[in-house]
Order: sequence, then structure tokens, then C-alpha cells
Amino acid sequence: MFDLFMNIIFIALVLFCVFAFVYWWYWKHDWFFKKKLFLLPTVLFVIGMIGGKAYSDSAPIAESKIESLSFEPTTSEAIQETTIEETVGVAETPEEFKESCQEIGYKKILRNPEEYIGQRIVITAKVQQIMQGGLFDDSQYYRVLTDNDGYEIYADDEYFMHDSRIGDDMKILKDDVLKIYAVFTGMEEVKRALTGTKEEVPAIKAYFVELISE
Repeated sequence: MFDLFMNIIFIALVLFCVFAFVYWWYWKHDWFFKKKLFLLPTVLFVIGMIGGKAYSDSAPIAESKIESLSFEPTTSEAIQETTIEETVGVAETPEEFKESCQEIGYKKILRNPEEYIGQRIVITAKVQQIMQGGLFDDSQYYRVLTDNDGYEIYADDEYFMHDSRIGDDMKILKDDVLKIYAVFTGMEEVKRALTGTKEEVPAIKAYFVELISE
């Protein structure tokens, strides 16, 4: 975005110089243009700056950045309004919680999400995007993708993850590969920034994570 804006400023400056030359020439040779064109270069420069800023703010995201910026949550109701009690009990150790998590097929969740709400699951996924909550939501959210083929590409199943860890202050960073022990809370509606389309993806609350690679 910054590079685009700087390019537009450069173009505006070039136009300014061109019209400044035209202005100078007519100033020397024509009384009418001497009176009428004295504001033209400045006006064109200001218009170019305003138009350039507006275009830079609304221009589509470059193709190489689509993957990291194309995930915008429209609501977190699936996470915030669930009535299921998922908190880890006092008598349950982290190891016991992890052992109770199981792998659930992604298509099974997509086909019948209501059947799996509250189920404990375990996935290995890579953090593709980190998002902050809205105006009245200070939570941290993550877009994570799995690697089903084992080629370390991590571009397969997509999850919307809420950080609900207990007793773990390790900061999760973009591109971290994590083993995630979580609870499935339902489907989350998200909006793709590039196309504006809305989709639903599985939402999970992560209570324990293990860093595999970074």
C-alpha cells in the first residue's frame, strides 16, 4: 500500500512539472493564459494527491498478499455465545485433556457441525494470519491451516481459532506450526477481503498448544 501511494505521488509530481512548464510558456507569450492558468498546476497536483490517496486505500490487494490478508471475521458469535461449558476442570490435568482430544474428519465437521459442537479435537496446523477482536472484543484470533499430505505446505483444512490457553503465555506468531488441543464451538462466518464473499469455517477454542516449528 505504501509503495502504491509513493508511485502515485511521483506521477502527480511529474504532472505538476509538465503543467508548470506549460504555465511558464503561456505566461511569457499569452496574456489570457497568464491570468487563467496561474492556479492550474496547483489544483491538478492537489486533485492528483487526493485521488491517489483514495485509490491506494481502495485498490485490490496484490496477488502475492491475498493469502495473508483475505480472512476477515464478520462475527464471533460461534465462539462468544456458545453455552457449552468447555473449561478444564480443576481435577483434570493438561495431559488428561490432551488425551481426551481426538482427530475428527474435516468433512464430517462441515457436513454435520451441530453433532460435533463441544467435542475435543486435536489438529496440527500453521498460523497463516493473526487477528484482533472488534471494538468491544480484546480477544486474539488466528487463521490456521493444516497439511493433509505431509508436504509441509499447510494449505488444506482451514480453522478459525480462538486463543483460550490456560497457564501458557507463549506468544503465538505468524507461520508457527502448532499441535492444537481444542474444543469445536461451531461454524464461524468470515468475509474474504479480496472478493467480499462470505463463508463458514469451523471455529475452535484452543486450550493447549505445542510449538512444532517456527
